[in-house]
Amino acid sequence: MSTGPYFERLGEAYAVIGGIPDQQITLDIEQVSIAPDMTSIGVSGGRYLEPSNWDGLVLTPDIWLSLCPAYIDIVWPLVENREAYGIEAFWQIEGRFTSRFELAMAHLFNVSPEDAEDLFGMRGDDEMDDRSDKQVFLDRITAFLQDNGQEVTIGSGHVDQHEMLEHGIAPAESAPAVKTGFAATALESDMPGAETLETEASATAVSPVVHEQSVEQKEGN
Repeated sequence: MSTGPYFERLGEAYAVIGGIPDQQITLDIEQVSIAPDMTSIGVSGGRYLEPSNWDGLVLTPDIWLSLCPAYIDIVWPLVENREAYGIEAFWQIEGRFTSRFELAMAHLFNVSPEDAEDLFGMRGDDEMDDRSDKQVFLDRITAFLQDNGQEVTIGSGHVDQHEMLEHGIAPAESAPAVKTGFAATALESDMPGAETLETEASATAVSPVVHEQSVEQKEGN
């Protein structure tokens, strides 16, 4: 099992985020938005809840990557619109819930929580310039790879709005194909090892929505 960061996976993260329009990416959780008719997206109770409008989503990079087919069954994301409390995000890892994005991303990319916070957190004082939040994130990934002696070899980030979710997602009978809204390449890299996460209040149950799909956990998970 690898003891260092998953550099190939970080390169793929660059490609995925690079294929999403700038206006759909924010580094501020308070700017996250989902369709008004949706109460939840992601995985809840073993079911995948598809957004009703992928193109209308505004999400942080950690949430976008959590919804990527290659990663969804590693971190099991759930994004909820709690109305008066705003949008909240949760991840289920090793059977436990956490709302701390840095723990979820540390697990996904095998980096320290501190590095994950630097990569995925809000803008710092030295980043208050005219770059988009998307570009700030991409620059962070590039700098992290270079600082760790890695060649920056990034994929094209091709966007395919009609790509089927093939990794870890089994379509329900008679359900239409899922429209992704971002490129997703199924990776063959090793799964991260078990980590100790702070157990937090699990997300509340949600009502069924149109286009529910089963999430089948891989054998041995």
